[in-house]
Amino acid sequence: MQSVLQIILRTPDTRPVLVIACMVFASLAEAAGVTTLLPILTLAGEGGNMPDSVATRSITGTLQAAGISPSLGNLIVLMLALLIIKATLAFWATSYTGITAARVAMSLRRQLVEVAIDAKWAFYAGQSAGRFANAVSNDSGRAADAYLFSAEVVSLCLQAAGYAAVALFIDWRLAMA
Repeated sequence: MQSVLQIILRTPDTRPVLVIACMVFASLAEAAGVTTLLPILTLAGEGGNMPDSVATRSITGTLQAAGISPSLGNLIVLMLALLIIKATLAFWATSYTGITAARVAMSLRRQLVEVAIDAKWAFYAGQSAGRFANAVSNDSGRAADAYLFSAEVVSLCLQAAGYAAVALFIDWRLAMA
């Protein structure tokens, strides 16, 4: 995992902290949205009687502190709003990561061409014809893919951590089983 983070953090001309922050907030919004599902299901299934769980108390307490009654409609609106926030943040982070991966590939190709122009031509006489072309096309593309896939791994790890936190928040004994 450390090498995955190093790819994201050490890639030049990127905003890794902003991308990771977006991913963290997207995971938090998704975790809160999924947690809101528990009171929704209990309200819909039990006709308005909410069980006394930590998740239910936290959500209803937060809504009441904001002056909103914890009704079924309000809980559904809250869940949808949180999931829309998650989708928006995840879309932005994914889009930015894709654009950055393209920039990484372009930058590497530019650097390879600059180095090739500055190299002594005697060097190329001893090389196969496709070696330079392969480096320009495939290797820079693979480096960009490494950046893109590293961001995806970080995003999925944050989602897994969010789901684990939700499971612990709802019932830690069941989550540990």
